[in-house]
Amino acid sequence: MNKSEVREDIDRLAVAAGAFSDDDSYDIRAYVGNYSSSYTFQSSLPFTTYDAQGQVVHEKSYDNVIIIAPGEKKKLDSYYTSNTFVTYRYTFTAR
Repeated sequence: MNKSEVREDIDRLAVAAGAFSDDDSYDIRAYVGNYSSSYTFQSSLPFTTYDAQGQVVHEKSYDNVIIIAPGEKKKLDSYYTSNTFVTYRYTFTAR
């Protein structure tokens, strides 16, 4: 596989996150998916959520645990916090 093919497959990786209200706290859930049909991806993944003012609500780096087979989607994490988020950022770092 050449570099351009790897880059195309890496572009098919995604993270989705949502905040679910639970009385006075929020259940934050993050999921990761590999939308490639042929590339197994192994990565570390820094993941950060931000509030409306751009302040960090939560940040965590998932190291050595992200192995995603072609077509696989799985729950990355779930945690409770007193603040919701309005945006998030992540970076896949291939190993």
